[in-house]
Amino acid sequence: MMHFICKFFETRCALVSIVLICFFSLGMAWIMEHVFGIQACQLCYYERYVYGAVGIVALSGLFLKKPQFLIITGLIFFFGMGLSFYHVGIQNGWFELPSFCQTAQFDSNASLEDLRAQLLGTPTITCNLVSWSLFGISLAGYNFIVSLGLSLFSFLGFWKSR
Repeated sequence: MMHFICKFFETRCALVSIVLICFFSLGMAWIMEHVFGIQACQLCYYERYVYGAVGIVALSGLFLKKPQFLIITGLIFFFGMGLSFYHVGIQNGWFELPSFCQTAQFDSNASLEDLRAQLLGTPTITCNLVSWSLFGISLAGYNFIVSLGLSLFSFLGFWKSR
């Protein structure tokens, strides 16, 4: 059993695992949004970009056969963990809602075209709303936990490859 666990942290296996987890996570986010109708805010999309970036970096590391790419994936996941913490903080009122997540204040004297442009530029869901939660933890909270685990997994994979 211990041999299997040690093999799991070898560079190739670790990078393949990270690519698959990124692919699965992005696929689940797409399904939750487009099949189940769970709306995403702007920060949710930013958190998805982290998985896309890590997937690309991990694929590059696979093709180039360089364990240093595990450090890069770990750092990107660490950044994603911070982004998720910020999102959880906004949802819980610890941090102020950023301007790109706020609903627009409409001017009653504006023209119809101005109102239309303002409406089209307004997010449909704000970042402080929890669209879905399980056991009192929002998706951003679960993303924090997963990002922490994957960051540690990446760093441990690099450490084991030396």
